[in-house]
Amino acid sequence: MHTITRLVRSATVGFSVVLLTAASVHAQRPAPVVRLPAHVNPIQLDTLVIAWERSDASRGEVFAAVRSAFESLRIKPDYVDSLAGHIGVLKLRASTKLGGERLSTFFNCGRGMAGDNADQWRLAIAFVTFLRPSGVSSTEFGSGLAAQAQDMSGVSKDQVPCGSTGELETRIVKLAKQKLIQKRSY
Repeated sequence: MHTITRLVRSATVGFSVVLLTAASVHAQRPAPVVRLPAHVNPIQLDTLVIAWERSDASRGEVFAAVRSAFESLRIKPDYVDSLAGHIGVLKLRASTKLGGERLSTFFNCGRGMAGDNADQWRLAIAFVTFLRPSGVSSTEFGSGLAAQAQDMSGVSKDQVPCGSTGELETRIVKLAKQKLIQKRSY
């Protein structure tokens, strides 16, 4: 009888672990996927995060600081999921400048006779910052970016993929950290 009781308990514990694991997997929200014609495949933006930055602030504090960083760059987020910890833009169109800076500061789309294509052509940009817990009271955050450019002069031409210079991602981290420091000094 003792053996049967242990088997039932083991089976119950095992089943509970499976249920908890399944519940936590379903609780996570998927990262946004974008489709840009210049890129062959759909792009899952969280796979493009180059570096994760750690902050000793709560996820809510970091989320507010990242939102403020976007505002400082005059970027209005069109994708905000505070529950998942995602904030960014999935359908940003830009020509010549972003956040007061030339687009070539943030994007590498090749060069032409007139200079950097990023400064001459129209860009379609998807940029999301992701937050994830890091320990008990700290948060990691990093940004994924995908972009393409299209020459708007003359005959319609194919879009070209653009790479990141890393500057936009770095600027978001720097601005968010400044906001966190300002908040704590009050």
